[in-house]
Amino acid sequence: NSYSYQPYTSHTVHIRDDNFISDGAEVSFGQKIVYLDEAVILGDIASFEVNVSFANMVLYIPRDWSLVSKVSTSLGSISLPNQNSEGSKTLELTGSVSFGNLEVIYL
Repeated sequence: NSYSYQPYTSHTVHIRDDNFISDGAEVSFGQKIVYLDEAVILGDIASFEVNVSFANMVLYIPRDWSLVSKVSTSLGSISLPNQNSEGSKTLELTGSVSFGNLEVIYL
């Protein structure tokens, strides 16, 4: 688990996990970029919890993953990619975005 909390910073995290089941990231008053393109989902579904407060977070995920967002917003925004086909693996996003932005981009 590479869950990290570092307020007032901007940094990039690469999650490399051959048995990816769940993880998360939190950012306050800064920016966090998270790459999940080297993670391999164990089973059919994995979860990722985000907590964004007065900040921005960008998640880069493999193009062959399906995405389910259960993230709540309070004066924040979520930008999800258009998905044309169902992937063989599913990433479920949970958590919250308050006064910030979460963007998910396919690689």
